[in-house]
Amino acid sequence: MEHRTNQGASADDPIQKAISSAERALSLAPSSPAARMELGQSYWQWGQSRSEQGEDPGKALDKALAAFEGLSAEHRDYDFHIALGLVFETRSDHKSHVGGDPQPDRGRAIEAYRAATALDAGPAVGWLNLGNAYLLRASHPRDEDADGDLTQSLAALDKARERNPSQLMGYIYGADAHELIAGRRRARGQDPRPSLSLALSLYRQGLAVNPKLAYLHNGVGTILLEQAREEWDRGGAPGPLIAEARAAFEQAIAVAPEQGFGYHNVGEALATEVRYTVKSGEDPRKAAEAALVALEKAALKLSDRAASRIAMGAVYALLAMFEVEQGRDPEPQVAKAESALAVALKMDPEDAQGHLALGEARAARALYRGSKGRAAPGDFEEAARSYEKAIELAPEDQDARLAFGHFCRLRAESDKAAGRDPVPMLSKGLEVAAALLSARPDWAEARVLRASLLLRQAEAGPADVRRERAELSRKDFDAALAVNAHLAGRWRDDATVAQSLSLR
Repeated sequence: MEHRTNQGASADDPIQKAISSAERALSLAPSSPAARMELGQSYWQWGQSRSEQGEDPGKALDKALAAFEGLSAEHRDYDFHIALGLVFETRSDHKSHVGGDPQPDRGRAIEAYRAATALDAGPAVGWLNLGNAYLLRASHPRDEDADGDLTQSLAALDKARERNPSQLMGYIYGADAHELIAGRRRARGQDPRPSLSLALSLYRQGLAVNPKLAYLHNGVGTILLEQAREEWDRGGAPGPLIAEARAAFEQAIAVAPEQGFGYHNVGEALATEVRYTVKSGEDPRKAAEAALVALEKAALKLSDRAASRIAMGAVYALLAMFEVEQGRDPEPQVAKAESALAVALKMDPEDAQGHLALGEARAARALYRGSKGRAAPGDFEEAARSYEKAIELAPEDQDARLAFGHFCRLRAESDKAAGRDPVPMLSKGLEVAAALLSARPDWAEARVLRASLLLRQAEAGPADVRRERAELSRKDFDAALAVNAHLAGRWRDDATVAQSLSLR
């Protein structure tokens, strides 16, 4: 969710003055550890400032390290190791933003913070920095031991909060760690709800310290939306949790009306309602209208950010697919989706959700044109490229793979209607479904995907294949709808056809 604030204006002038003063002090007293520490910290501040302005901090950080390395062993105290860790942390953050590998410098930051806490376990800042460094390393998709790093992160952050219960970042980092654990558990087919509850508890503990911090209200709402997702997946009622999330986002707006993140998050909550309406097989237009109003307001507040426009594009894509299902031309909705996403992807070309929404919108166009016998040769390929780009950018996103699996089914249906062989696309879709169910065997939506693809195989196959494929489809539909009854409205008719074909 979008709930982080912009950094302030450049502080280069006072930083340069500080560097000059420290260099003069060091020239007058070359053996002074205080002057060398001051110089290193000033260069680090310069590097941090350059990084925040989108500039390369490398030279400034190298000079900071050179200053620190000049300190003899007896002067490498707690403050030295904290300062050293901050240099490595800034360098790793910059590498992460420009597509480099941040992990080696994350490791060096962890080593520095561990050294600081070994020298003095009392101050909270060392534990706080250590916990965040472990969390950042665990967040990287190529972390070799994310589970171990998250365990270390939580342990360090527990100590930080014990030592300073009024330090809000201890609650925020702790909530982030539990949210990441929840996501990893979900991806493995495990229950993420205990971790989500712990994350929510930490955000609320932070609000007890400072109820005026919008970030914390936005964090509460974000976790509540994740809990709503879990409720949906298990066939429960996500509505009350979505409403509670909206109330948290509205509170964020109340305490910080000048910030745009609360407005965006209200729009995201409403967009979540749209997605569940579509998945339930109901008319999404009323819910979409409310979501788009909120997201348009958020886009004005966050004019330099892509997220609200990407969410708008995703809602328009859902509306476009609804139009296709009703036999109507989706082009007006597709055009609005493409317009919003063109602006957003110019701001952030590597946003996976933006490419996914673009794929969904273009799939709707291709399907409608195909149904009218006027699909251009590249219509489906254009949509497929957008799906594939989204998966490339976020390979861990199971929802993107699920959407691509349904695209394979829809394209196979179009191929069959046009007299082309549907088997290649059905086979590709089944590969996607198999991978999803290997990770999450009880995920009802992945079972529905496989069931729908097996049913199309049954309908397209010879008589000796039809009954066997239909029986497998029936079993998947039965299992999926038993877990998540919300899906019955959209898939009941297909389940009935599978049942019928399995008996022939």
